[in-house]
Amino acid sequence: MADRDSSLDCHLATPAEREAAYRNVSDVWSMGLSPEEHLRRRLTSPKHQSARWYVGCLDGQVVTSLGAYPLELRIHGHVLPSVAIGSVHTLPAFRGRGLAPRLLDWVHAFLQARGTRATLLYSDIEPEFYARLGYRRCPCYVGWAEASPRTAASSGPRHQAPLTRFDPTEEVARMAELYDAYHGRFAISIARSAQYWQQLLCRGENDEFYWLGTSREVRGYVRLACHEAELRISDFALTTSPASTDAAESLYRGIVELAGETGAARVGGWLPKTAAAQRCFRLEPRTQEIAMIKVLNEADRFDDDALRQTDHFTEIDHV
Repeated sequence: MADRDSSLDCHLATPAEREAAYRNVSDVWSMGLSPEEHLRRRLTSPKHQSARWYVGCLDGQVVTSLGAYPLELRIHGHVLPSVAIGSVHTLPAFRGRGLAPRLLDWVHAFLQARGTRATLLYSDIEPEFYARLGYRRCPCYVGWAEASPRTAASSGPRHQAPLTRFDPTEEVARMAELYDAYHGRFAISIARSAQYWQQLLCRGENDEFYWLGTSREVRGYVRLACHEAELRISDFALTTSPASTDAAESLYRGIVELAGETGAARVGGWLPKTAAAQRCFRLEPRTQEIAMIKVLNEADRFDDDALRQTDHFTEIDHV
């Protein structure tokens, strides 16, 4: 067994091996689709097609695989070429042999040699698995609030800060400006290029976008995903001027009110652990989709204070 496993062949996937990897991961990430439907979705998804796929093969069979999605991380003001690692998978019959860690080690070295400075992933398993490979766990939270139908008798006056719906295809530049100012002030953030913004707009085609305030006086934006009776916050940014210190709570309360008006049973999602978020939602640490970062260059190392600021990452960036 050990001799056979030592021959694990790690390399960039061929088109046929990529399809094999897609088929393999359907046992975990099928989203309720049949294996063939899952394969078609992956083959036509702009997000998945943007990634490079890497495989580990034994006797020509793809037994472990992962995707590496192009990304840029901003660490202490420096934008670093990075990748987001996703869909790390090993066939059930080959688990427990350390094949996925070996593929990850190979991918890290391969990427580093080609200029990649950091990797980001979202763990659905015990984060200690990735910690042994040099990943650092980021603080990350999820919060929810119940949304009750609004009535004139029970709800009182509507919150003073309105949410104004807008077409994101016409406002990308404005959203990008807000995002850069708000998220870029943290020690670690995801940098969004113009191309990356276009990729984000291709996700969640039924998502809704709202300004906090009016189109003339914008205090922030939020992107909401509607899933049956749930309204989920997938992205947001706020103005950072001193006059807008209450913008976060205004946004959160506006979203809760909107959820009640639209008939959603609950509203929430990934949120930073701030006083404003805790006043509006029940926050708890995420047990899945746990953000973890690994730097591939010692010069890019960061301290615990910087790591604590990553709780502001938003769900739309998840791969």
